[in-house]
Amino acid sequence: MDGEWEPAKIQNPLCEDVGCGEWKPEMLDNPDYKGKWKAPMVDNPAYKGEWSPRMIPNPNYFQDLEPFKMTSIGSLGLELWTMNNDILFDNFIITSSREVADQWAADSWALKSGDEQSVLSGDGVVSGLLSATDERPWLWAVYALVVIIPIFLCARFCSPSKKGDLKKTDDVTEDDEAEEETQAEEEAAAEEEENTEEKEEESKTVRQRKKKASKSDLETKEGDDVDSGEASKDGSGDGPRKSPRRKKSQKD
Repeated sequence: MDGEWEPAKIQNPLCEDVGCGEWKPEMLDNPDYKGKWKAPMVDNPAYKGEWSPRMIPNPNYFQDLEPFKMTSIGSLGLELWTMNNDILFDNFIITSSREVADQWAADSWALKSGDEQSVLSGDGVVSGLLSATDERPWLWAVYALVVIIPIFLCARFCSPSKKGDLKKTDDVTEDDEAEEETQAEEEAAAEEEENTEEKEEESKTVRQRKKKASKSDLETKEGDDVDSGEASKDGSGDGPRKSPRRKKSQKD
């Protein structure tokens, strides 16, 4: 099997007894070795510890223990960055009470949320399918097959057949009478065809028999003519001689 090329290996006679492996340099003893080197530490008599910024007194500094208590707000601004469409905002409320916020949401947002979700979900599916065809136009063929195949199957198997529905009762109907008439006509036509074929065969056999009889009569007549000619040549006046063929035919 082909793959990455590998060079041929040459046997080393020196490795037969001891064995060879990855080469490593030989380590020599160093009596002056004292370990991994580190920078020497020098004493600093002016060292005062880790540096930190100096704190300067601020006479305007204060701590707000109730930051939610603010003056009236006349406007609200939002800075939003998103990649999704159909994001709606409505009914902003700024309050310090959770009960007031829940009551406000129940009276306003909850009433419209269900209808908005149903509308957005329906439009989102259709718009998503249509937007997908922008980058993949072949999806139109898939959509067409998905729509046409169920319609064809329903029309093929759910529509009534041309032969009519099956009988629900055992009573004779017009369709049964028509079928019986057609069957009787077909049987009569088949019998007529058989009779005509039998008649044609009989007529053929009769013709063949007549042909054979006519041939035998002609042969006997020719034999009689030949015998009568020979008798006249001989000149015997005792009477006409009988031909051997005539006797043979009489014997037969």
